[in-house]
Amino acid sequence: MRRSLVGIVPDEILNRKMKAFVVRAQAVGIAKDWARLAEVAHDMMSSSLGIVDANGFTEALRKARHGDDEELPINTLNTTAFLEGWLRDLRSLQVIDVKTTWSLD
Repeated sequence: MRRSLVGIVPDEILNRKMKAFVVRAQAVGIAKDWARLAEVAHDMMSSSLGIVDANGFTEALRKARHGDDEELPINTLNTTAFLEGWLRDLRSLQVIDVKTTWSLD
C-alpha cells in the first residue's frame, strides 16, 4: 500500500514509524484505565522480584497518559503489564510466593 501512495502522500508521512492515531488510541486507553494501572504500578510483584523498575514503569505510563513522548514504548508497557498480570495469577494460584528471594547465582 505504501508504494501505491508514493507521489500522492508526502514522504515524511509515508515513512513514519508510528501513525498518530495509534499513539493517540494507546494514550486514551491508558488514561481510561489510569486508576487501575497506577494501583498496579504502586505494588508490582515484578519490581519486588527485581525484574522491573516500578518508578520507571510509572513514569512511562505517566508520559503515555499525557502524550509526552513521541516514541511511546507501548510494546514495552504492554509486555510489562502482561508480565505483572501473569505473576499475580501465579501468586493467586499459589505457584509462587512474593516473599521468595530469587537468585541467578
